[in-house]
Amino acid sequence: MRMLKVVVIGMGVLIVAATLVVIVTIANRWGADGTGSAENPVTTPAPPVTLSAPYESEITLPPGARILETSTGANRITLRLQLPDGTGALLLIDPATGKQAGMIGLK
Repeated sequence: MRMLKVVVIGMGVLIVAATLVVIVTIANRWGADGTGSAENPVTTPAPPVTLSAPYESEITLPPGARILETSTGANRITLRLQLPDGTGALLLIDPATGKQAGMIGLK
């Protein structure tokens, strides 16, 4: 029974110590850049949102090409094409302008 009390007390001390470490770490990281503190945190304003007017755009696919897959990411729309000769290609479109940004051939 005495051993159980020692273990429980030891675990309690470890929990308190770990909590203090977490609190000190958070406090240090909050003011790590030297410009902010817990009393005066640094806030970064969000970049302004610019809305573009709606547009219509037409992109001509290579003759006989089929769209197999579409995906978006990193300011690009990507169309995976199957060309009539059996090879593939990636057609890259800029979503801001709706114009073709490039084409990558796949062998």
